[in-house]
Amino acid sequence: MDFYEIVKHVILDFSQNHNLSAITEETWLIELGLDSVTSADMIMELEERLNIEISDQDAVSLTTVRDVFHLIERYVC
Repeated sequence: MDFYEIVKHVILDFSQNHNLSAITEETWLIELGLDSVTSADMIMELEERLNIEISDQDAVSLTTVRDVFHLIERYVC
């Protein structure tokens, strides 16, 4: 499983919308029910699964699924 799939599944795990096909890169995290606390939990899960450490400054700038993909891509690649 590539990191895009891992990210989508982690977002889905923390989302109030449990339909993977409804999650696109343009989807806003808040639309999925991810507030600041839930987003922080999601980031910690991604760090653990991908063995990375994301700075707090980077983590607070996330608003869309695309933002999450781009951020993780910077840390993984």
